[in-house]
Amino acid sequence: MKAVILPSLPCGTVSATPSKSYAHRMLICALIAGGGKVCGIELSDDIRATLRCMSALGAKYIINGDVVTVLTGIDRSINNAALDCGESGSTLRFFIPICLALGGRFVFKGKGRLLSRPLNEYRIICEKRGIGFVLEDETLKISGKLDGGCVAVSGANSSQFISGMLMASPLMRVKLYLAVTGDIESKPYIDLTISELGAHGAVIKQSGNVFCCESQRLRAVSEIVEADWSNAAYLYAYTFCGGNVRVNGLSEPTLQGDSVCLKLFGKLASSCPIIDVADCPDLFPALAAVAALNNGAEFVNTRRLSLKESDRAEAMEKMLNAFGCYVERYENNFVIERSELHAPFHTVDGYNDHRIVMAFCILASVCGGEISGAEAVNKSFPDFFKTFNSLGGKAELYDE
Repeated sequence: MKAVILPSLPCGTVSATPSKSYAHRMLICALIAGGGKVCGIELSDDIRATLRCMSALGAKYIINGDVVTVLTGIDRSINNAALDCGESGSTLRFFIPICLALGGRFVFKGKGRLLSRPLNEYRIICEKRGIGFVLEDETLKISGKLDGGCVAVSGANSSQFISGMLMASPLMRVKLYLAVTGDIESKPYIDLTISELGAHGAVIKQSGNVFCCESQRLRAVSEIVEADWSNAAYLYAYTFCGGNVRVNGLSEPTLQGDSVCLKLFGKLASSCPIIDVADCPDLFPALAAVAALNNGAEFVNTRRLSLKESDRAEAMEKMLNAFGCYVERYENNFVIERSELHAPFHTVDGYNDHRIVMAFCILASVCGGEISGAEAVNKSFPDFFKTFNSLGGKAELYDE
């Protein structure tokens, strides 16, 4: 799908969307607990992928509007299943350790860049335990059982490896001691995982960089998904580029790391700051767009941006260049110079990345422009363009 954006800055108030990060964890904890109710779900592509994988493991659930009621959990007799993760990195990284804890043979399928994104942490664990781990022909095949014990995982590439292991630990026969080596990136997401496990009765103890789940059984609960600061950031951004958008329903305080967005947008609107995106990489495209429309900025700890749905540093460099913005991209930092922007002279590639498409709309709301692959927003924010237009934005969508 192609989107043509005419200059028109969004203004107004909207309700926040449900947090995808919370929803994934709530659904998986309900799966492991053998039941539960999750209210306020938005059926984005990523959440649908998690529900498909739950079904593949034998879970039964009912969807009624925005409520998912999990009736039964994992069928422990299943030891040979295919799990379609779509393009959801969190779905893949959360279900691999679940299947390892169950034991047996499992095949994971994905689309786009999914299976080329980092999985080496799980490969290393499997090799050390004699578990089969074969990545080929656009599938991942695992065979064997992870019983728990002492397991090491790097914290450098993604917090999802740590969260996945912690959520799977109640399924393991032996208590899991998870030792995280090196620096822990995106720690707020780990805090969110520990909080959600706690809501289901689990006690996660931490000593230094070693985590241990003291409870081997989760209880079923009824929960409401917290509103999503990540999606809200891509709406609030217009307020710092000449528009005026407010998002209702967001929680403060919150464990969501992307709640820092308002503070960072404020810095970008008033100066040319240095911003560390180590704990908020999903904000980078929005921050880069706001920086380009204001005074420029330098972003540090950008290395992991290449491991997302697209290489977001490269994608944003090309996008900003198309708008006339000068950029210097390095291995672990990204510099945006203050520039006179204009509408791109060609259709910009959305790189099949929801955050890149939404960042384009921030820039194009001031300058205008056209982007291909606009349907990528369905991954996390299916109603993005409807919301954008309701606020006074001017987006026209066409089939490519």
